[in-house]
Amino acid sequence: MSAYRRCPATSGSATTPATSAGSSLTSPELTISADSGNVALTGLASPDVTVASQSGDTVLGFARVPARVQVSADSGDVTLVLPPGAATYRVVARSSDGSTVVRVRTELSSPHLITVTDQSGDITITH
Repeated sequence: MSAYRRCPATSGSATTPATSAGSSLTSPELTISADSGNVALTGLASPDVTVASQSGDTVLGFARVPARVQVSADSGDVTLVLPPGAATYRVVARSSDGSTVVRVRTELSSPHLITVTDQSGDITITH
């Protein structure tokens, strides 16, 4: 099994719980790209997650504290649900046309980097 997993989608919505048959969302590096449609992933345990979405909402639910999360969206809301606990995060979140809500502990020196950019949509980062 490859340590790198790429999941492209051109249209439609993708909803994948990490426990569904045939899916492995625990790879050291997970990359998702979607042109149109919602992306919803739960139970993520990959330390390095990258999502690029052209149009549609993105919801990522983490079972383990990630080392690096990078999400870029052109249009649609982005919601990250990080695991509860004492972990701190270095968060960079910018929306050109929407609100940004960060409800996790942040620290500039944290090794856990969360970067979210959204051209048109709200960003929510919570537990």
